[in-house]
Amino acid sequence: MEKKLEIPPPLAKRLIGICLDFEDEFNAAETLHELYVHKCVSDSRRKAKRWYWKQVLLSILREFWRNLIWRILMLNNYFKMALRHFLKYKSYAFINIAGLMIGMTCSLLILFYIRYELSYDDYHEHGDRIYRVVMYQKGNKYQGTEWFNVTPGALQPTVTHEIPEVLLATRARNQSGIIRHQEQIVREDNIRYADPEFLQIFTYPLISGNQETALNEPFSLLLTEEMAVKYFGRHDPVGKILNIDQHDFTITGVLKNVPANSHRTFDFLASFNTLYTTRWIRREVEVWGWNTVKTYILTDKRVDEKALEAKLTGMLRKHEGTRPEDEFHLQPLKRIHLHSNINFDVPSNSDVRIVVLFAAIAFLVMIIACLNYINLSTSRSMKRAREIGIRKVVGADKASLVRQFFSESLIFVVIASVLSLFLLFLLLPPFSAFIDRAVTFSMLFEPVMLLGFVGLVSLVGVISGIYPAFYLSTFRPVVVLKGKNVTPQRFFSLRNGFVVVQFIISITLTICALVVYTQLRFIMKKNLGFEKDHIIYGVAGRSLRQNIKSFHEALEKQTAFLDVYTKGDIPVSILGNSFPDWESKRDGENFLCYYGTVDYNFIDFFDVELMEGRNFSRDFSTDTSQAWILNEAAVKAIGWDNPIGKQFGWRRLNPDGRVIGVVKDFHNTTLHLKVEPMALHLVKSDRMQSLYAVKIGSENVQESIKLLESIHDRYSPDYPFRYWFLDERIDRMYRSEQKLGQIFGIFTGIALFISCLGILGLSSFMVEQRTKEVGIRKVLGASVPGVVTLLSRDFVKRILMANLVAYPIAYYAMFRWLRNFAYRVDLNLWMFLFSGLAALIVALTTVSYQTFKAASTNPVECLRYE
Repeated sequence: MEKKLEIPPPLAKRLIGICLDFEDEFNAAETLHELYVHKCVSDSRRKAKRWYWKQVLLSILREFWRNLIWRILMLNNYFKMALRHFLKYKSYAFINIAGLMIGMTCSLLILFYIRYELSYDDYHEHGDRIYRVVMYQKGNKYQGTEWFNVTPGALQPTVTHEIPEVLLATRARNQSGIIRHQEQIVREDNIRYADPEFLQIFTYPLISGNQETALNEPFSLLLTEEMAVKYFGRHDPVGKILNIDQHDFTITGVLKNVPANSHRTFDFLASFNTLYTTRWIRREVEVWGWNTVKTYILTDKRVDEKALEAKLTGMLRKHEGTRPEDEFHLQPLKRIHLHSNINFDVPSNSDVRIVVLFAAIAFLVMIIACLNYINLSTSRSMKRAREIGIRKVVGADKASLVRQFFSESLIFVVIASVLSLFLLFLLLPPFSAFIDRAVTFSMLFEPVMLLGFVGLVSLVGVISGIYPAFYLSTFRPVVVLKGKNVTPQRFFSLRNGFVVVQFIISITLTICALVVYTQLRFIMKKNLGFEKDHIIYGVAGRSLRQNIKSFHEALEKQTAFLDVYTKGDIPVSILGNSFPDWESKRDGENFLCYYGTVDYNFIDFFDVELMEGRNFSRDFSTDTSQAWILNEAAVKAIGWDNPIGKQFGWRRLNPDGRVIGVVKDFHNTTLHLKVEPMALHLVKSDRMQSLYAVKIGSENVQESIKLLESIHDRYSPDYPFRYWFLDERIDRMYRSEQKLGQIFGIFTGIALFISCLGILGLSSFMVEQRTKEVGIRKVLGASVPGVVTLLSRDFVKRILMANLVAYPIAYYAMFRWLRNFAYRVDLNLWMFLFSGLAALIVALTTVSYQTFKAASTNPVECLRYE
């Protein structure tokens, strides 16, 4: 029984072994065991156990506190050592911190961009159960894809009745309109018509008004805060009237401004029932055969998307007017912004591949910065070899040395991260404007971003510090205190490998930037098949269309306008397409053909080349009803050798038409797509056209615009004057590619700069290590160019090796990117050689200062080096 009482609690004894060092554990266990036995004898067993547990916990707390104080003192010591090292080797410290700071700033900028892109539509309460219905129309390839972001208007009232998984559905249709209020006449482009269910599905809070009834009645209208202030100032607009397109809308509420990170923003939200009051629009939104609205659904829970898509497609095929090849598909709301490459989608949508590319660039730049730090830290190993040897002699073990050097690396990283935050604060406003995203510094304080920032700092600290810490701590005291070289041959190979990796990344980015620039230059310079320079176009309102002849004559009288075109499509607005009919058409023969309605002078005004036949002419009265002009692609698609006079047309659009001419192919879409078949027809009525264009000279542009505005306002007082330059519109088609090119250029420059910072530090160290060798060589007759060549040779070898690896990587990446363009440049050898040569010149320029300085030094000074 007594033996049983002498055994202390096993768990408490085990805690002593876990939390205390071996020596402390042995002493504490023996002492406590003796006292425990005494307590058991003098007091009760229960009191002895309580006392034992108390002593164990106090011992653990004392040990913890002692270790904490010790670690704080050691950390303070590490900080002092790092500071001394910093002050002693200022240039080395500056290069290290500058490289890390620039790399971290670039990574943080891209992290902000990625966070913003991934945040689209995540503010909706039911966002994980909201889907957009899209259509796949096999065989109807339009603008390069068979996917469409439009559905039949009849889908919404049907789907909630026939498919129980769907709780709510809403239609949405975006239109522009002319708003008249007091003295203001303004064209607004962000007007959205939606069903009442729209406010139940999406989370758009109302500041005033009743959410349940706000969109029930026709001509009901909700404004955003911004628009309420714009039209009504600080007055409450609820109950007031706003005229849109000659119709009075009653304002039923005010919405909070729609967040910018929405896949579709709007300023006005009108009742969808309003569209039923217009006969021709009502027909569009009521039937199954016309796809004119966007449809969103809210499901009762997370559903099997494939099964629900099958039900939707089955429902579609039951109704008249639909094609048996068409299918409905679901697109989760939060995937719309980054995973949409479909027709009629919003231009502000991005691509997940761009986000991945940005992330890869940030990673590569950060890797270059970390490799710089590792290279420079380990390259200066000889400077710290004696320090390490003495520390080991006086008792420092490998673990304490690892902690010391790791702490120094973390101190460098923390300093760099603080400086990068300051730089980030300065760069975010221009960066936000550049990427056209509302990225602000306050995003840093979001939990996700804070976690990302801490993770980035920690990751950089670990990557940059782990190898130098373990490498430096392995030095043997007996070797380093004799002054022998402690750097093994394998380290030189590793260091060379780091330099090669840095320049592989830099050269790859340089090649990509050059290819992107060359492709964009090719796009901007390519002959599109029509004249685009010095052409201004605008939209004709109702009153201008009624007075179009007088407007045309007034413009022709002005010498500032070189030519005038006032009826029909312009080249980039010819986007309608359908399946045509032609002479001797066989069963199963079909192709999609663009068609445009133009004026008599379309070919002459836009300088389109007429290949054969004739132009439209007022001398032929049948031209307005029968004449068609085809492009070369249409003639080739049909297979005609002699198309002039052949029958061509559409069943619903003069099926008995005749081909009177053939024009050379011109581009009505971007160069991502090849030229498709196209047919041109004369505008039948003055009131059918909506665009006009004038050609001006290169001088006095602003005066010509003011003159055009004054004539426009004279004939169209009820419609605001708006204009665009045709060449600028074409440039906007390639905005994402232009931004990509600029980003590649910027980050390529940054990557090269960081790499050169590293080379500057390495070359300085290399020259210092070879000072005696340089002196001896000069004494033996070596020339300055010969010494410079000798010292630079290793760097040239590394960069040439980097070229050999970077070329195939860049070729593969750019080959895939160029496949997005139907018309593209070739990947020529000069692009690769030029990029490699540029990297070589930049690196040698960086090294040359140190090498030339060493080569020019008096040999006496070199030999007195130590």
